[in-house]
Amino acid sequence: MTKPPKDYFTNPLTMGVAYGAIQHLVNNRFTILKLPVGYGKTIISMLVAKTFAELNDKELQLLIIAPKAKRLDKSFKEAILATEEYFNVNLRVLPINNQEIGTFAGLNVMKTQKPELWKEFLEKIKSRNTLLILDETHMQLRNATGKASRTFTKDILPITEKSGHPLKILGLTATPFDKSIIDTIGYLVLNGNYKSRTDFYKKEVKGYSLAYKRGLNQLDIENMIVDSSYAIHKDMFNDIMSLINQLREIIYAPDAPVDFHIPKNEFKTLKIPLSMKGQSELKWVEQMDHDRAFMDSGSKKTAYTELLTTDSNVLNKVVSLVRSDEVNQPLIFYMRDITLNALKDKFEKEGINYFEVNGHSQNFFSQNDNKSPVLVQYLSGATAFESKASNTSIYVDLPESAINFQQSLGRNARRGQEIDVVTNYIIKPVKVDYTSIGWFDKSYNRVINKTTWNEKFEKCFITPWGTYGENKLS
Repeated sequence: MTKPPKDYFTNPLTMGVAYGAIQHLVNNRFTILKLPVGYGKTIISMLVAKTFAELNDKELQLLIIAPKAKRLDKSFKEAILATEEYFNVNLRVLPINNQEIGTFAGLNVMKTQKPELWKEFLEKIKSRNTLLILDETHMQLRNATGKASRTFTKDILPITEKSGHPLKILGLTATPFDKSIIDTIGYLVLNGNYKSRTDFYKKEVKGYSLAYKRGLNQLDIENMIVDSSYAIHKDMFNDIMSLINQLREIIYAPDAPVDFHIPKNEFKTLKIPLSMKGQSELKWVEQMDHDRAFMDSGSKKTAYTELLTTDSNVLNKVVSLVRSDEVNQPLIFYMRDITLNALKDKFEKEGINYFEVNGHSQNFFSQNDNKSPVLVQYLSGATAFESKASNTSIYVDLPESAINFQQSLGRNARRGQEIDVVTNYIIKPVKVDYTSIGWFDKSYNRVINKTTWNEKFEKCFITPWGTYGENKLS
């Protein structure tokens, strides 16, 4: 393991952001620290833990929930050991399903399948002051009705508050929103501002009760609040500014200065004409789409994905990028196994070594040579791992989630890297005559539109640097 240097903990950026996070946590059970990818949120969370430990006889119980990839890269374990050494505190990590760095899935396994372990876990969490660190908070807690949110609001938080050892929750994310204001409901419920999603709708959304009586479903309700590009319908809220102010108490997004080197992301869209075989197949798929002949939307997505990501010209372009002298350890992002299998077959035929971060293999964490390409599935690897050796990303297709796209940009643009630029190649299949393919354009525009409106919404919560940033922690 590589211990982070002490100046990562003591520089003005880390100390200032940690101080601001603590100020938010004083008045809330839940605070989200929103900082760009690569700014060192793990180290900042440890400085928050260190401060709470110093207020508690230099000892604090920690709960850490993070994506599996974060456990495999060992960065939290390294940071905990360094914090204890540098600041002479004791951070006791309470395991989740026998893992020091737990996951939401592991929490659910304890609750549903291991009653004795679950009972022991609840006894320990209510017996001590505890800081829960939720890395990549957005992955589970945006949904107030999801298993993770309900486990906290129904099972964990009530018993800790009754015990006299209320739980403090620090969320870490660069991308708190995917559906703009809709995604804040889960955060507000977790913090205790509302009892449930329904309670939020009743109190904040005009006409909700009438819409409910008329039989409108959840998607209908969401369409009352935002439009198709996730711009907010402000006139549908009883008091939008009051709601924003509630969220400002939870979401801490400091406009922190960059006092360290981090590479810039540059984007290049590569138009790749389909092969003659691909062009022929495209005509068939588009005709099926036009005639509404697909059984369901999933079948249609599969047909387009296979066509556009496994075409021989697309795969040849990926190989040429991987073999470029200017490219080192490219991260190749994709959504579905159809694409993964095509890439693997192509690389094996070409004699190209590769690693994976996906639901089938995580061998990047054990066999990585800091040079060979990495096949990264969005759901498994868009967040929570890093390759400081990489200077390139290749997008064979685009995710449905704007969050996954934004997060993917930080996998190889990290604090302290020596390179100046990470180049992101978006492979855009086009027809033989170079005209656009409607299905791809829809995917591209969906991600861009959601990203645009999420960024506008995020600006509501930016704290000018100096509000907390000038304060120093002792």
